[in-house]
Amino acid sequence: MNALTNLYRGSAGEEWISSKLLAVGYNPMRPRVDSGVDLVAQRPEKSEIYYKFQVKTTSNAKANFKLTEEQFANLYKSGINLIVVSLATTEPEALILPPSLVYMMTSGGSSSPEAPLRIQHQNVRFYVIFRAGRIFVRNLKNEFTFMKDRFDLLEDTEIDPYHIPNYAGWSDNPAQLIEFFDD
Repeated sequence: MNALTNLYRGSAGEEWISSKLLAVGYNPMRPRVDSGVDLVAQRPEKSEIYYKFQVKTTSNAKANFKLTEEQFANLYKSGINLIVVSLATTEPEALILPPSLVYMMTSGGSSSPEAPLRIQHQNVRFYVIFRAGRIFVRNLKNEFTFMKDRFDLLEDTEIDPYHIPNYAGWSDNPAQLIEFFDD
């Protein structure tokens, strides 16, 4: 796949996320310069509060990408929601990872197969699997389907990224680090 194809696919994912944000009451905007933030949004009732987004898009049912440790830390420190989009099916799917959940994913040791992230050569490796309406991170042990299209759980730039979100916690299951709670 060439660089031009990647740019088109990336832009398609960002446009799809923009349309989803519009549908749930956000006003998304694309910054003129991509400095790690692909989209910025506001809500009309809270115009002084901003939401930031980094969008990663794949045309497959698997997304495999890496960020430097600095880029990764910037996600939660700067309040950036990471969204992974799969265009593999007729209707795209999105994994929503708010800053506090991204920070939570760093706990538990990245060398363990149970950890959702893997750090390798000063890079944080993301491996996301979209399978039959379910979403997994790193392997089939870390199910993140709860976060599929969860635009209602987005976090703004004012959030404390070091808190544990009220919809997630540490799992008692030794094969899975994080578990999600029903609403």
